Amino acid sequence: MFIQGKDGSLNLFYKDLYIASYPLGKMKLKDYQDVANDLIITSMRKQNRNIREQIFAYKLFCQSMFTRRLKKKKMNVDEHRMFLGCLLALVKLKIEDPDDVILICGRKKKKKIISSQ
Repeated sequence: MFIQGKDGSLNLFYKDLYIASYPLGKMKLKDYQDVANDLIITSMRKQNRNIREQIFAYKLFCQSMFTRRLKKKKMNVDEHRMFLGCLLALVKLKIEDPDDVILICGRKKKKKIISSQ
């Protein structure tokens, strides 16, 4: 299910499978990318993880969400947020191509009903 905001939606795919959708409106694409930046920086500073360890962890989490989606199991809100951070962090670290994993859709327009009188 695609979630729409007032400006559209940010849809994420992993290995050509739709995983999650996030509204664009109050939160812009840059705000979502800042979540990934904060995740990378926090992991480096507070947890003393190098880039190689982070990439492995992000890929592992994305793979687990991929298998959950294949098995049609539900994901809670925290898992959705973590998936967003991990996938956008992989894009930031140039492991994943943004054209393969991100689809930005505009707002769906409603049909106008013209009444004849």
